[in-house]
Formats: sequence, structure tokens, C-alpha cells
Amino acid sequence: RLRGPRDRVLTASPGYDEPPRVARSGTAAPLMRVDDVQGLVRDLKAYRSNWEEPATRAWLVEGAIPRLLATLEMLPEGGRESRLLELGSAPFFTSLCLDRMWPGQVTRANYDGTDAKRGSQQLLNVEGGADRVYEYDLFNVETDEFPYADETFDVVLFSELIEHLALNPVWALSEIHRVLKKDGHVVITTPNALSLERLASYLTGGSEMVDKYKPAEMRELLESTGFDIDALVIRDLGAFPWYQRVRRAVAKVILRFWSRQPRDTHIFVRARRRDPFRWHFPDKLYDDMSMYALLRHPWVEMGVNDEIQCGPGWDALEDWREWGGYIRRARGKLLQALRMPAAVYLRGKDGARHAVARVRVTAEPARPTVGLRLRVVPFHGDQRLGERAVEVQPAEWHEVSVEVSGTVGARDELELQLEIEPDVEAVLKRAWLD
Repeated sequence: RLRGPRDRVLTASPGYDEPPRVARSGTAAPLMRVDDVQGLVRDLKAYRSNWEEPATRAWLVEGAIPRLLATLEMLPEGGRESRLLELGSAPFFTSLCLDRMWPGQVTRANYDGTDAKRGSQQLLNVEGGADRVYEYDLFNVETDEFPYADETFDVVLFSELIEHLALNPVWALSEIHRVLKKDGHVVITTPNALSLERLASYLTGGSEMVDKYKPAEMRELLESTGFDIDALVIRDLGAFPWYQRVRRAVAKVILRFWSRQPRDTHIFVRARRRDPFRWHFPDKLYDDMSMYALLRHPWVEMGVNDEIQCGPGWDALEDWREWGGYIRRARGKLLQALRMPAAVYLRGKDGARHAVARVRVTAEPARPTVGLRLRVVPFHGDQRLGERAVEVQPAEWHEVSVEVSGTVGARDELELQLEIEPDVEAVLKRAWLD
């Protein structure tokens, strides 16, 4: 369940009609510029679906133009070979803009709650010109694997979606990371949960269901999972009358006595893919994600996917990058080191299978060796599919392996367990199935 923290302001910008002030880190690629704004607006107003009321379409376009312009300016420059994935393309406002501005290929994706894998939408030209038909893939970005190969796209556009993902936006980010090319970019836009509009709604007893992120929360979520932020902008959208501008300016000055958080309406982020992707749920955004398991890989690596596949009993994550990664420590008789779906493990496997744990143990100096037991069992089951007891030397890394045999159903879950002598500490870096 998402919740919000208190955190610092990053960057703010006063209005959509002014160039954004951008906070950058690292070497940022050039931003795209919108040269023909009037032509873009004409395209938006000229098309509508056959079920839309013309007046409704015009109203939606007028409200969307400031956000669209700000979003397009966050896109990196592309070439004829550049590939862009537009997630949540309906009602195709951004698609129409990309037709005019993006020089490369655009792949579109939507979700309509059905089992269909493909869809299409015709947009009528109300000015008598040619109609347009947009084809798109259908899948749920919060639960489904994206139907694209690894490192397919140069840019993923994730606009006005992340605030709607109440269960697991980290899944969507993991798939975005997977389908991005090395050093590819994701562009994310979302309402600012700290805006003056949201504050006024809160003070008058209202609430906005989909406004979940503050700028610092968005930065933490991206940087802690596998992205480096090139640009982050907080800006107002819409042309306010003079008296509203004065009122907003006064309100911002007064609020600065309590908080220096930005009060503009929208957040725009462009981030670059960084390897590896880390399955991490920031404490400021989630309530105790250690209660949940997402069985995805036939391996667990501390600091990468331990939060979703490492069982209870392990201490906090420690940074041992000078030793080649992160580690977790534990004491106890039976430690659940890894859970994985049997279907992933069994897929494409022939012959002998092995479970391996890269582990280090510590004990009193007088004890030259300690006992370590490795076993593989079905989750919530008593059948032992593999077990091996060994004597290992403390303070050294060991790769302990056990052969796995037995009948395992494709829907079963397996569990790799480490058992060590009492009062002995185990340090685990990685465990996997061959």
C-alpha cells in the first residue's frame, strides 16, 4: 500500500509557457523542442474517435496541451532508427504529437481488461482530411510481462500512469528497465501530491485518489531501483488569471515557513537505465513489503531481488560492493534463503539439477570448521528434494551445492534452506538453481 513521506524539494518551474528549469545529473542527452506548437494543436483538435462528443474532445485537448508540451520537451532527441514505446496511448493525444515530432518508430500499448493481445482505434478527421488508425498491444503494465524482447526501445514514455498503480509500480519499472536499451531513457509524468490544488482539496475535506507522489519520492523510487535521473522538473500547468497568480504566489511564500516543498501542479522526470535493476520498495512509499513474495527468478542475489525472494530471518542489507555486491547476515537453525517458482526452474532443464549457495560463516576463533546444511524442499511441504551437510571453514566464501531430484509440479514453489550450527553467523551473497 502506497503512503507518502516528508522529504525535500528538488526543482520547480513557474509555468508551462516558460522554459522549464531542469535539475540534471550526469551527462544528459539534448531535450526535444516543440517548434510548431500551433500545428500540433491543430492536429489535436482535428481528430476524435467516432464515439466522442466534439465539444468534449475540444475541452480535453485544451486541458491537455500544457502537459503535452512539457512532456514532449522531456523526450531525448531521436533518429530514424530510434524506437519509442508509448504506454497508455489512449486517447492518443500524445500519439498525434509523436506523429509530428518523433523521427523514429513508435510502439503503442493500452489495457482494456480483456484477454485480447492487440487492438486498434480509428480517429476521424473532423476537418475532412484522412482518418488515422492506431494499432496497439494490450497488456497490464502492473502484472504482465511486456510482450517485447530485452533492450528493444531507446525511450519508454510512461505518462500519467504511475499514479494509478496502487499495487506494485516496481513491477512496471522492472519491465520498463528490461525493454530499454543500455542507456535508454524513461520519461515519467505525474501530478504533484503537494500542489496547492491538492492542499486546498485536503483542507476542504476532499482528496485525490491518484495523486500519490512527491518529487523526492519519485526520485527515490527511480534511483533505488535502477535509473539515473537526467532531468526532473516541477511546474504549474495552465494560464492563471492575474488574481490567481497573486493568490498562488502569496500562498507559496506563506507555506515556505513550514515546508520548502514545491507547490506546482505537475512532476516531469527523464531517467536513464542503470544496471542492474534492483527490486526495492522504499520505506517512505511502502508499508512493510517484507510480507510479500514475488517469485520471479530461479536465483536470489542480495541487493538485487532479495526483497521479493529472500525468506525471513535475514538481517538488513549491507553494502559490500568492494567484495563484489551486497550481503545479508543471519543467525539461526533454519534460514529460508530462496523461494522460486518451480515452473521457472524446470523450464528447459534436462538431466541433473543443482542448488548452489554462495555463503560465508563466522564462528569463534577456536572452531576451525562449522557445520552447514543445504536442502531444497517444496514450499509448505515435507518432501526433501535435495540435502547435503558439509564442514566449512569460517571467514571464507564457499559455494555449497546439492543435487536436486524428485517430482515437482509446474505450479509448485521451491525453497532453498540453509541450516547452520547454533550461535554461528551466516553471510549470504547469492543462491541459485542450475
